[in-house]
Amino acid sequence: MSGTTVVRTFPVPRERLWRAWTGPEFAIWFGTEQVPVADLKQDVRTGGRWSATMHLPDGTVKHWVGEFLELDPPERLVLTLTDEPEHPGRALITVHFTESRGVTTMTMFQTGSGLSEEEYAQVNAGYQKFFDTLEKLVTG
Repeated sequence: MSGTTVVRTFPVPRERLWRAWTGPEFAIWFGTEQVPVADLKQDVRTGGRWSATMHLPDGTVKHWVGEFLELDPPERLVLTLTDEPEHPGRALITVHFTESRGVTTMTMFQTGSGLSEEEYAQVNAGYQKFFDTLEKLVTG
């Protein structure tokens, strides 16, 4: 199965990263600050849904939606994601948070998008920017 994996290390406890994924701060780092916090809706429970509206600099508006499939705080999070809400296909995002001495390694896998290897490389590059913003947020 094709997909992308991003591994990043953050100098914070994993509970801090968990909150950044499952709380209002998600709007700040997801999309590198192009998602207004007021536009983020999250029902953080197994089977709960989430949505966010992303306003790109070129005027494009993306409507992100998904569902929380598994929640094992603060260790594992599984959710779906799409910017095409009218279509049933969803990417599957699995995030593991492993902490040692106050430093957390976050491993994120994305699969199920039906993307080519080139497209997944672009997705990976996008996540690197998102996670640069996440790092500033959780360490600032």
